[in-house]
Amino acid sequence: MREPLTLIGTPISPFVRKVMAVLELKGLDYKLTPQVPFFPTEEFRAISPMLRVPVLKHGDFILPDSTVIIQYLEDIAPTITVFPENVQDRAQGRWLEEYADEKIGRGAVLALFFQKRIQPLLKLESNEALIEQALTKMIPECMDYLESFVPDKGCIFGEISVADIALTTMFLNASFADWRIDTERWPKTAGFISRISAHSVMAPIHGLAIKLLTTPRAEQQAAVDAFLAAR
Repeated sequence: MREPLTLIGTPISPFVRKVMAVLELKGLDYKLTPQVPFFPTEEFRAISPMLRVPVLKHGDFILPDSTVIIQYLEDIAPTITVFPENVQDRAQGRWLEEYADEKIGRGAVLALFFQKRIQPLLKLESNEALIEQALTKMIPECMDYLESFVPDKGCIFGEISVADIALTTMFLNASFADWRIDTERWPKTAGFISRISAHSVMAPIHGLAIKLLTTPRAEQQAAVDAFLAAR
């Protein structure tokens, strides 16, 4: 691939990590700019009208939104696919990605992680009622759903896919807000999250996110560059 790929967005975001995992699985070289959406530059405002991460730059081509980016990567580098081969499984995988981004993301990321970790960073008051709702209703509803179908072993469709990545990476952000899964209530889901998080592609990405959580913003680019150089 002649033109360079640059992913813009902090790996603390589960949506950025999802795209990073796809890039890694496909063996694509890329650069990473750890942009935080809460402190947007004018350049970032110009390429991300909704002020969300990630954004992909491929030469002069610019594309926001993690789901759209992954489909683009699938189109330009189809040799290693991150979707199941079976048409119905592929459709189900896309649904599970949507469920993760919207339903799990709403509870684990927006209602819990954002309120407990980001609001104080922005010197804003956390919504304690929303945090309580995330812990007692929003996240448990997601866990009950996952417990109904995730496998006892391996991945959902045999090989690791976008569905596995999207469903599990959201919960890393919940753990940043001191959430821990109840392994007795949701044993299958606990095992599934643990297996996918320990995957050879996922574990280093999650490790980078954990490191960046305590790395000053001025030093994050160096940490990201070191991560990519060690691949």
